[in-house]
Amino acid sequence: LQLEAGGNDVVFDLARAAQKLHDYPRVASAMQLLAPEDRPVHAPSHLWQATTRLSRQPMSPEDIRVAEIHLRHALRLRPTDMQANQLMGELQFALGHAEAAIPYLTQAVATEPSRKLMLAKALVIVGHA
Repeated sequence: LQLEAGGNDVVFDLARAAQKLHDYPRVASAMQLLAPEDRPVHAPSHLWQATTRLSRQPMSPEDIRVAEIHLRHALRLRPTDMQANQLMGELQFALGHAEAAIPYLTQAVATEPSRKLMLAKALVIVGHA
């Protein structure tokens, strides 16, 4: 299915509306189109998928793996996206990869300077502060 320019945004908005109505099969169908695991398609949808996975309680190793895939896709499409960079930085930090977190957190802070705390923690851990 090919959508016209802006069509992905419309499908994404419809998926979010379906979620509010608890129409989960429709949400899943839209997300398979907009945010497949195997390729980047629509940055907001990949970010939504990652956020959904990271908010699960309890979070499984599979949730973490899939969230990281979606964050990488979102960042491939929108490298300066503050929220995607912040989440990827926080995820890397939480996984014990402070050095890997630094570029993502640095990018997030460049867009939103109030997000310096996690970056400062990562820099301290790797000895750059």
